[in-house]
Amino acid sequence: MTAAAAPRRARGRRGVLAVVVAWSLAACGGETPAAPAAGAAAPRADLATLRSSLEAEQRRLGLLAGRSFIRRFPEAAVAFATRSAALARWVADHDALADFDAASAPAARARVLEQGETLAGGAPQAAAAADLVELLAARIERVYGLQGAILDRAGEITRRGGGDAQARVDAWNAGVAVAEQALRRSLEDRLAGKTPAAAPADGPAINDAAIAYTNYGTAETEGETLFKDLDAVAGAAIDVEARRSQLDARIAWAERVAAMAKDKLSAGALAELDRARTFLASEATALVETATKAVAAVSPARAREASAAWAAAVDPRLEALTRAFLEPARAVGLGDPPK
Repeated sequence: MTAAAAPRRARGRRGVLAVVVAWSLAACGGETPAAPAAGAAAPRADLATLRSSLEAEQRRLGLLAGRSFIRRFPEAAVAFATRSAALARWVADHDALADFDAASAPAARARVLEQGETLAGGAPQAAAAADLVELLAARIERVYGLQGAILDRAGEITRRGGGDAQARVDAWNAGVAVAEQALRRSLEDRLAGKTPAAAPADGPAINDAAIAYTNYGTAETEGETLFKDLDAVAGAAIDVEARRSQLDARIAWAERVAAMAKDKLSAGALAELDRARTFLASEATALVETATKAVAAVSPARAREASAAWAAAVDPRLEALTRAFLEPARAVGLGDPPK
């Protein structure tokens, strides 16, 4: 080989590599690159710029691989983690170039540059999958966050006889499953290098990515409404139970005071205790039954109304018992009533 031929051969290799990288990068963005001019040597990537680009991609994929919901899509999780690890290794190799001596540094730089250029165009499928996950990430996280909260509230209601709650939750979960299955299929297609269906002439494309986007959005909106309903009903049911327990404890406390300090109690105090007992045996039963029916029907408005009526009936009796029995209780060492 002549001295003039060697540079020409090297330039040729660089030109072929640059074309391959350009076409690979274009595949990530969906654009067709222009062919280089005949006889022109394509410039190689700047090493510092390449490092910045690959490190940014590594951080992006690493963050996606670490999101809690990505475990539901194992193929994507593995692809993101694998690509992120490969990029992290290259960044470490790049940063280690500073340790090479002057004699070996040029060869090391050339090796790292070649590996970086290969990496830069080596995973358009992972990039396409990452684009879709990033588009949906906020919706997905909100939906799965709601899912846990909804199950918790539905459990509170079901334990109190709210049979309709589980039916509503099951219907909502079915919509979430449709979105999840569509996203899984779309991610698998992108990781396999398949092109999404093109938009028909009369409207937008109906493909798995579109189905996932739409259904996760619907699940988010409906899930927020469902959670508010269940939370209101569960909260009302818990409140009714808590006040009932509080009144039971307050009556039991007053009865202990009466047994130990009857001579210190006024006739009005004993009458207040009798009224509280009578309330539990009569009015309270109807109020609790109304609240129970509202919970069973999973009706937020009825549950709130029943809870408010119960509070309006119970709170004055709690306060009256405390006023009538507090000083005698302290006098005999029983102390304040339980909260």
